[in-house]
Amino acid sequence: MTDTARAALGLTLLAATVPYVPWLSRRAVTRAVFAGVGGAWVAYPLAGRWQVWILVTALALVAGLTPVGQEPAQLTGRMPITPIVVGAIAVAVGLILDANGTWHVFENALKSDRAVAITLGLLAAVFPLGAVIGVLTAPWSREAERHLDDAATLPRGLQGAGRYIGWLERSAIFVAVVIGHPGAVAAIFTAKSVARFPAFTREAFAEYYLIGTLLSLFGATAAGVGIRLALGLSAT
Repeated sequence: MTDTARAALGLTLLAATVPYVPWLSRRAVTRAVFAGVGGAWVAYPLAGRWQVWILVTALALVAGLTPVGQEPAQLTGRMPITPIVVGAIAVAVGLILDANGTWHVFENALKSDRAVAITLGLLAAVFPLGAVIGVLTAPWSREAERHLDDAATLPRGLQGAGRYIGWLERSAIFVAVVIGHPGAVAAIFTAKSVARFPAFTREAFAEYYLIGTLLSLFGATAAGVGIRLALGLSAT
């Protein structure tokens, strides 16, 4: 992948992803900072060109100023602090023990086309794709809820769990495709189906589940294949 192609792909994925990450969507400053840092990572190989930094700055401003929808009530609006703290501690320990080696690893990550493409491709497959699927399946979701409300004997799932399941499902499918093991998708589909099996007695829910799952499957698979092709790998 050329440096120009990396910048074009990375900035496009970043622009499409930032508004849909739940922990970023509440505050404009958080969105702008995330977009700016991500854009700097994407544009690192072209750091000597001032035109690239204008694009990164514009992306950060657009991300901060673009209004986004409200988050569902069951999702926390706070950035997950624990992973950030753990990562900061790991970097600090590495710098103390071996500053040169740690910087070498960090620099390789900055230069890695694969790291940029896979990270941003994964985020795009999880969050923006999830928003698209939510819009497409909204009519059937309301119909399925109406049928389930009439079925007092059916167990009800945890509020908001379906959203997290969708994120995990698309993450697993994307990773499986990118690393060249598409057969693992069958295991993911089976595991999700087993968890939802009790509700399949209602035809409306079964149909809604199938539509949403297939959209998620096809979308995450297409994203994984697209990233492989962008990296110069075969489709499978």
